[in-house]
Amino acid sequence: MALINKPELRKILKIIRKFNEIDPQMSVLQVNAFLSAAIDDDINSIADVRDELLKYGGTKSNVSRNVSEWTNESWRRSDGSRPSGRGYLQSHPDPEDYRRKLLSLTHKGTAFCAELSRIMED
Repeated sequence: MALINKPELRKILKIIRKFNEIDPQMSVLQVNAFLSAAIDDDINSIADVRDELLKYGGTKSNVSRNVSEWTNESWRRSDGSRPSGRGYLQSHPDPEDYRRKLLSLTHKGTAFCAELSRIMED
């Protein structure tokens, strides 16, 4: 019988609950999009996140929507409206390729990542 490390699993549960505080309906793909952009040094753009999440069941359109949820402006809806995003990531044009959108953590995103790190250290 495999050993269950309950203290470590409790940390994971606390992390999941932190994301649920932001949005109780948040999908694993949304969590994956944020954490990939926030902590993976090889992921610098929306295209990089898309390429990564395609490996985990994402599609081009839903990855873009999931990333934009974390920025200041969410995706443009079919009625033309663009609701506010969460403001944890900032999207800005790549100065070398205007079609490419670079991503970086905002102060709010950095604070959230620090909070997640504290949970893991407890």
